Amino acid sequence: MKKLLLFTLSILILTAGQVQGQLLITHPNETTDLSGTTITVEFDTDNIDHEYSVWVKNLSETETYTLACRRIETEVLAGTKNNTCWSLCPFPAWDAGANEDWVVSAGANILTETIGPGETATSFAFHYEPEELLGISTFEIRFVSSDNVDNTVGSFNLKFDHDEVDGVEDVAGIDLFTMNPNPANESVNLNLKGISGNTQVKVYNVLGEVVLDRTDALGGQLFNMETSELQNGIYMVSILQNNEIIKTSRLMIKH
Repeated sequence: MKKLLLFTLSILILTAGQVQGQLLITHPNETTDLSGTTITVEFDTDNIDHEYSVWVKNLSETETYTLACRRIETEVLAGTKNNTCWSLCPFPAWDAGANEDWVVSAGANILTETIGPGETATSFAFHYEPEELLGISTFEIRFVSSDNVDNTVGSFNLKFDHDEVDGVEDVAGIDLFTMNPNPANESVNLNLKGISGNTQVKVYNVLGEVVLDRTDALGGQLFNMETSELQNGIYMVSILQNNEIIKTSRLMIKH
């Protein structure tokens, strides 16, 4: 009898391991598995909605998975807000601490994604609003079975670090810096009319990586910057002088 129980337990453990290995969590259009990792998103404090997206791929050749998403506030800064999109975006965002362990739902309905063999769900997007506060917030994201939210198929951690402020004061007239159209598709026009002197423009993705760099931008100039190669999503456009950021604004790309 004991041998039978041990054999059954071994089968269950093996099956669980196989399910875990069938899910691939990646950055959009990338292949590096993020499962079990902690991803840090760093930025200066602001009141902007910071979005972070991942894709979830079913690596199984035969099985179809119907998954829910479970967001757990590991340690969040009071006064901030967060929201999680999974198949669609619920509204409104949660105040920190209001719902520490949340299976993403719209009203009373748990939101799910059905992912067939080899298919990829691209609907996951995490939204974090620092509300101009200084601090750090961490979250655990679990992709779980829709019929048993305690059965985790894959997970990763998100850390939003806004524990610093930009030490450079806005220069006079910097509020005249504008971008249009926003959202942008193929390109965006930047108006640096309110900025004097040589200026550098950098575009960052949600990971803080520089994806565009215009070192030839001149103050007082209206110029066009191509955005056709950027993926859909939210980016931060920073204006720099003497390698120091003097202004940052949000740009949305929507093709």
